Amino acid sequence: MAYYYIAGTANAPATLYVIDYTTKSLDSIVDIYGDYQVYVNNGNEKITMAVKEDDGHSLSYSKVTPIEVVGGGLGQRGLFGGGSNQSLGAVNVISYIGIDVLGNAQDFGDLTQNRYALASMSNGVNDRGVFFGGYNAGPTVDHVAISTTGNATAYDNISLNAAYCCGLSNGVNGRGVVAGFDFNDYIRYFNIMTDSQVETFGHLSVAKDNVGSCSNATNNRGLFAGGMKIGNVSTNAIEYININSAGDSYSFGSLTQSRWGTAGCSDGENNTGVFAGGVLPGTTSRIDYVNISSTGNAAIFGGMTYARDFMAATSNGVNERGIIGGGFGSNQIIYITINSPSDSTYFGNLTLSGDTSYLAACSNA
Repeated sequence: MAYYYIAGTANAPATLYVIDYTTKSLDSIVDIYGDYQVYVNNGNEKITMAVKEDDGHSLSYSKVTPIEVVGGGLGQRGLFGGGSNQSLGAVNVISYIGIDVLGNAQDFGDLTQNRYALASMSNGVNDRGVFFGGYNAGPTVDHVAISTTGNATAYDNISLNAAYCCGLSNGVNGRGVVAGFDFNDYIRYFNIMTDSQVETFGHLSVAKDNVGSCSNATNNRGLFAGGMKIGNVSTNAIEYININSAGDSYSFGSLTQSRWGTAGCSDGENNTGVFAGGVLPGTTSRIDYVNISSTGNAAIFGGMTYARDFMAATSNGVNERGIIGGGFGSNQIIYITINSPSDSTYFGNLTLSGDTSYLAACSNA
């Protein structure tokens, strides 16, 4: 099956209306600002009209031919970005995989700065991936079009000093959330597609960092699991937020082990979240899982190929493949089937030799 997108630039916050020229039907409605890339239903020519948010006047009106996605497929491309490499220190490398096809990662492009201990999230099939904060990066937040290789671009207005952080989103609904950074209890949010300011969302139950995270996408629940509290004390607490409604986190349950530096991902709207590895102290290979839509304690899912921590994880959403890459002592990528608890299986390797830890991952699922 072929997938298509249209791309452009809006010089003011606007709403984009996409109309299929052949069928005369409304294809999609998306909020845009700056460079944008929007998936469309087919390869037919499209009429696009951008309407300014502030006064309702037309910003642009045009006829465009959609671009076919090459490689990875819609919802099947995963990215790894940044990290601390065994030989190179902080890196700016972005690599990509086709989540549905086993193999080594390939070069995608570069972040705007070398950085590690960063967070990543995306707006799903709308194809924008975000690499947020990190040590060595200052307040810089980068974005990329996941289906198209190339270097990242920094947002002009979205910025926040946040290292050792985690991130999640509600998928195509477009809200990104970052939390658990620099021994703070802050939760912040922003609009992934529009270059607007980072806003206050609420607070975690306690100040901590190196937290794992995942969400059930458009079902709008995000989870934060584990982490390191002040005094280098690990926690097994899982907390949740309603992504589309700002406020403090709520108690969800507990991981099977207290840990920090765990990596989380999910199968999206199918509601299973997993958390892999981490520091106890001592390193664990255990993978836990939960039902995101309910509350309760985690259960053991299986194990990684060996114990590791400070990895990155992503998935192809409802297609059920979870990907875990990197970590101390590893440049290996492994995978799991999220709706089928079991041990992980080897997938391939990251592009850099030696271990790369404190990296971040996202996908266009």
